[in-house]
Amino acid sequence: MVDDGDKKEGPADDPYGWYYKLPDEEKLSLAIASMRRSDARASGLEVLKKRFPSAPQAMLDSAVFHLYLELPRALRDLLAQIELSITKPEEHLHWGVTYEALYHLYNYLQLEALMPGA
Repeated sequence: MVDDGDKKEGPADDPYGWYYKLPDEEKLSLAIASMRRSDARASGLEVLKKRFPSAPQAMLDSAVFHLYLELPRALRDLLAQIELSITKPEEHLHWGVTYEALYHLYNYLQLEALMPGA
């Protein structure tokens, strides 16, 4: 299924270096769990409130929408489209699917940069 042979290492001073060491199968399991999470809105809001305690509720709600609700679904769709473009070349990658994933990622990154205390 997934080949761990191309494992990448983060920079030595990267505080998230531990993530790069996770086996690919574990990353895949985490990604699937994220897409299946039924409490994504509440859990995501709790995480962001702790990270940005002085952020206005509207910003937090928008960030939760983009990061925890829509982005996982959009990335799933993008990955499915990528696979379909290989297995069914006549069904070339649809630009709208790519755009949607980028849209949600971009909007979350913009919100995070504007969050009080970011």
